[in-house]
Amino acid sequence: MPEGITVTVSYLFRPGMEIIGRQELEEFSAANRTSDGCKSIAIHRDLKNAASYMTVSKWESLDHFMKLLNEPHIKSYADKSKKLLVEPFKVQIWEEIINE
Repeated sequence: MPEGITVTVSYLFRPGMEIIGRQELEEFSAANRTSDGCKSIAIHRDLKNAASYMTVSKWESLDHFMKLLNEPHIKSYADKSKKLLVEPFKVQIWEEIINE
């Protein structure tokens, strides 16, 4: 069985906040990339809705990801995002089953 986890986070920015929302998301993701145990982070945008984004990050373990949640920039982004997002961001944690 493959090791590690994948975390997806969905974001829906308010009308007029798409550009600043993307900039904030890029800065936030860059800070996460340097966290211990982070293998990669990619940012995706919905082809049908330019206000809808998703990050996909790969982590060595769930413990590494959970430690990230205690870092100061996480709370800072969560506070900033309240003004930018239509609804709170949605986090899902995935276990890879097969990778062929």
